Amino acid sequence: MSRADKRGRHHVHIELTPAQYQRLVAQAKQCGLSRRACLVQLMEGTPVRSRPSREIKELRTEIHHIGNNIHQIAKE
Repeated sequence: MSRADKRGRHHVHIELTPAQYQRLVAQAKQCGLSRRACLVQLMEGTPVRSRPSREIKELRTEIHHIGNNIHQIAKE
């Protein structure tokens, strides 16, 4: 059994094949997470979601601006 460090955390060593490691790195990068955070979310059963693309972010911003304009017109 492992001992916890001063903060009560346990350190785990795992071995991955090169393909597994590349998959982990790619998935973590796609989600905007560190490798550790990605693994923790997977272990906790939390869905690991990809970041929205730049195009999606720009579309959301544009839709937000259109909504503001409609709201301003409705107030008049």
